[in-house]
Order: sequence, then C-alpha cells, then structure tokens
Amino acid sequence: MSEHARLASPLVTRSVDRGMSLLRWSAFWSAVVLPLVHVPFVVAEGFTAESTPLIAALWVANAVALVLGRRHSPHGRTRSLPGGDQS
Repeated sequence: MSEHARLASPLVTRSVDRGMSLLRWSAFWSAVVLPLVHVPFVVAEGFTAESTPLIAALWVANAVALVLGRRHSPHGRTRSLPGGDQS
C-alpha cells in the first residue's frame, strides 16, 4: 500500500463517519419535528382529495426519518440496538 493510500484511508473513514453522524442527527430531529407539522395540518385541513397525498408524504418522510435517526446519540457515539442489531 502506498504512503498516500495509508494517509487517505483514515481521512476517508473519518469523513464518512462524520457524514453518517450528520445524517443520523438530521434524521433524528426531523423525526421529532415532522409531527409538529403534519398533526396541525390534519386538524386544519382534514383528509381531502387535495391534502391526502401531502399527509401521506409527510408520514412516509417521518417513518424514513425514524429509521435513519434511530441510532443518533447526543454525544456522537453510535448506540447499539436491542438484540445486537448494528444495521
């Protein structure tokens, strides 16, 4: 392995780890905030032909955010999931 490859590997690993941490942080807080958007929207608009696709999209976005942000830790350490699942 060349000197350049050995030096680049930790940099790439650190960059990917930071990127994943940012993704988990963003997803976690999106999962927290999205219900503050769609619940009042449902109360105000109800389920109509025009609002139903937007409500469904918000629910799907919330579900995706919950899955992606489930391992967020405020101290930056990845938490293990119950049952040893590390995905």
